[in-house]
Amino acid sequence: MRSNCPPAVLLNNHLDEEVQRILQPFHTLLTVFLSSKYRIRDNHINPNGFIFEFSGFSGLCFAFGATVYRLLKNENSGFDSNVMTNIIHYFLPAMRLLGFVTNFVLTIIHRYNNVILVLHIQRIYRSIDFSKSVDSYVLGNRITVAIILVTNGVIFTVFITMYNGFDVLNVLFDIYFVTLDVDFIYAIRILILLVRFLEEWIKSNKLIEEQAIDGEYSSKLRESHRYILLAYEMYKTTTQLM
Repeated sequence: MRSNCPPAVLLNNHLDEEVQRILQPFHTLLTVFLSSKYRIRDNHINPNGFIFEFSGFSGLCFAFGATVYRLLKNENSGFDSNVMTNIIHYFLPAMRLLGFVTNFVLTIIHRYNNVILVLHIQRIYRSIDFSKSVDSYVLGNRITVAIILVTNGVIFTVFITMYNGFDVLNVLFDIYFVTLDVDFIYAIRILILLVRFLEEWIKSNKLIEEQAIDGEYSSKLRESHRYILLAYEMYKTTTQLM
């Protein structure tokens, strides 16, 4: 579901503060690691520009260099007969690099689709009453990001202590690849948001049927259902290889 007319994305790209609050925990962290899926500035959302994509490519080059460095360093240390040690030293770095390359390529391919998905989410948010659930969802995002950081910190510390020893490049390598976890969990949280939107829509639609309400509100709900379907299709498009 690629966008055939990218300029149309920019015609109505104002982003409400509540929607920004929903996205903020993951967007901030991904931006720090040069892996954001879009730019948010002055209450507007836009596809990533050349400068950000070049920065992301520079990060990819660093990841590639760090992976080669780690593999060569492990090779010089000799092949270990312990299967788990070999998996940690050789297989995991290579797989993480592959995941990072895949994520980088998908972010460029879907640079407009990622923006369209957020704009669909905003239209849904405007058309149904999600006010009772938004605070808990935002809190869930913040807690999830905190858990990712703490968990990875503990894992890195254990690996450094037991296997790798302290090495500045290795530490930067491990920190940088937190991006993969953040990106994966971001996709899950967006899916959860769409499910909650659908649940709220079902409640509202049931209320209309019970009270025989018609007119503008009914039309608004039909429109929101259409955007839920569009958002879900766009979600599948942008996450199909994850």
